[in-house]
Order: sequence, then C-alpha cells, then structure tokens
Amino acid sequence: MDVQTIDIKWYKDWKFWLLVIAINISGNPGFNIIFPYYTTIIGLFIGLIAYTLFKQKKIDKVVYTYILLWICLFLFNAFYAKDFALNSTLHIIMKMTIGLLVLLVLNKKFLVYYSDIIYFFCILSLVCFIYNHIWGILPYISLGESMDGGNGFRVTSIIYTQLYNLNSHGLVFRNCGPFWEPGAFQGFINLAITTELLSDKVRDRKWNLKMFIFVITVITTYSTGGYIVLALNIIYYLFTNKNLAELDKIILLGLFLMVALIVFIETDFLYSKIVNDRGRLGISFSDLFSDSILFTLFGYGFAGESIMQSDIKSASSVLNLFRYAGLIGILLYYIPLIGVQISLKRLFYTIVIFLIMMNEPFITAGVFWWSIPLLFPYISKIS
Repeated sequence: MDVQTIDIKWYKDWKFWLLVIAINISGNPGFNIIFPYYTTIIGLFIGLIAYTLFKQKKIDKVVYTYILLWICLFLFNAFYAKDFALNSTLHIIMKMTIGLLVLLVLNKKFLVYYSDIIYFFCILSLVCFIYNHIWGILPYISLGESMDGGNGFRVTSIIYTQLYNLNSHGLVFRNCGPFWEPGAFQGFINLAITTELLSDKVRDRKWNLKMFIFVITVITTYSTGGYIVLALNIIYYLFTNKNLAELDKIILLGLFLMVALIVFIETDFLYSKIVNDRGRLGISFSDLFSDSILFTLFGYGFAGESIMQSDIKSASSVLNLFRYAGLIGILLYYIPLIGVQISLKRLFYTIVIFLIMMNEPFITAGVFWWSIPLLFPYISKIS
C-alpha cells in the first residue's frame, strides 16, 4: 500500500477515524462533550485489545513487551504507594495501552493520517482565529473551567477553543485549535512538522504549502515553547535542505539566528516568560528526590491522593512523569526515543519530543502521546 492509496481512500478507512478519536480524546475538551470520556476510553481499550488479538496477522513483540513493562511499573508503584486507587491505575494502563495499540494498528498509515488531520485542524483554526479578530466571539459551550487563579476561563466550539481574560473582559487572541491550550496545540503541530522534515516525502508545492500552514499556525498560538521548537525545526530544515549550497545555508542560518535572538530578547512574552516560568522550570534539585528510594526510582503512582505527597508541582510532562513513575518511568519513556544507534535524525527527534513534553501535561491528558517513544521507526516508512 502506497501513500497515494492512503490519500484517496482515507475517508473509507476506519483506522483514519480511530486516529481522529485518539487525537481528539487527547486534548479536545469539546470532543468529550459529544463522546463521554470514560465510555470512549473503555470502548477503545476493549476494541483494540480484541482487534490486535484476533485480527493482527503477526504479533509485534516490541510493542507488547513495551506495554507489559509499563503495566508492571504501574502495578508495582500502586503496590507500595501510601494512597492507592485501583481506578487510577487501571485508567492509566488503559490510556497507555490504547496509545500504543493505535500506533500498532495503523502502522505506516499513522504518520500520513496524522499529518493530514493536523493540517485540517490548522486550516480550521486559522479560519476561527481570523473570525475572532474580525467579528469577535464564536458560538460556544461553556466548560465551566476557570484558569489563571480565576482570572480567566475557556470555552469550546467543539472545533475551536476560545480563552477569555475576565480582567480585560475580552478574548485572548491565541490559537488553541480544538485543544485545551495554545501550548497543547503547538505540540501537535510541531510534531507534525518534525515528522514531515524527517520523512522522505517529495518536497513539492503541496508539501511546501502544508509546511507553511503549519508554521503560520504555530506562530498564531503565541506559545513560548512552541516558538522554541519551531525555531529548531526551521534550523533543521535549512541545515538539511539539499537544494541549498553550503554557503547559502550558512548565510540563511546566520540571518535566522540573528533575527530569532533579537525577537527573543525584545519580546517580553518570550524572554520574561521563560525566565519566570516557575510552572515548568521552577523545580529545585531537592524536589526531585524523595526520602524514600522507592519513590525516587518508581514514583508516587497516578492516584491523585498519592502524587500529592510529591513536592513537584509542574505543567511539564517530563517532570510529571518523574513524579508519577520515577527514574524508571523516565528511562522507560526516553530510552526508546533515543534508540540504540544514535543518528542526527534520531537525536533531533528526541530533543524535539523532550522540549514539547516540557511545555504541557500531554501524557496525562490523553492516549496519543504514549505512542511517541516507538514512533520514530515509522517515520522512515513515509515516502
């Protein structure tokens, strides 16, 4: 099956819609209004287990072994946790399993479909973003969620999330797409950009248009973390562009870095936010290590009562993973990312994923980001 077949028949392929659900359930607050969250999770878990057991022609030992290792870790830290909640452990086991089985079921279709889904989200979000600027508020459903200490709240239009600042009595003009935060949306987009750059796709006019839309959409999120990852993606693009002479690469890279540095220093929301970001970076060395070696190695588990014992209070998926699953969990997630044979592509991919994960609580938000450690080998299958 080639890419052309995928492009033509995507709408008939149930696996495409499976990925749509997996992405939306990983951060679209409006999606959960239509499809009850726990019912969807349980349904996906049972359905994917049944499909992989009875329909998959061959067993992927890597994926199943990886799932088993995570289950063993989750059950072990639940065993010794001071406060144990069985439903929390079962919940995270189901989310992790769904994320990895979605990747297994879609195989080489995964990234082709993923890129197209995010491309559609980007176009739709830009239309909504422009609408906000010209005509104002889109019709919405209130989520009843306050944020920023009660000074703001978010609402959903199912296809687009809008943020409000109660102090200024107006919209926050940042592009969230359908996700809960602009920082979440940029993560999905930057992942799409990175996988496109690392693939062997023909870089024709259609490809360039898609990348342009991706870049513009990341810019409209006004996400500090998003801009950092986007800058790395642009540097990688220039560095690996075979159509540019070496001298041209050096000149373009120099100009880009100079402009990026000026923008970073002169723009308050970039420089000041990074320097003062206690929510993601404000962790002291002592916070990372518990008096108990068990908690340091294996974390506090995923039960809300248990993780409150940790001194770590962060929006970062990396730091939260340490809190939930300890050093073992960090190694279990990031060692497959790095791989056995480190190449420029693999190293770049690992750095991008790490930076994306530092920005938002992606892992606990949904199922999708559990597939990321095993995603890299599929990139080379895109052509």
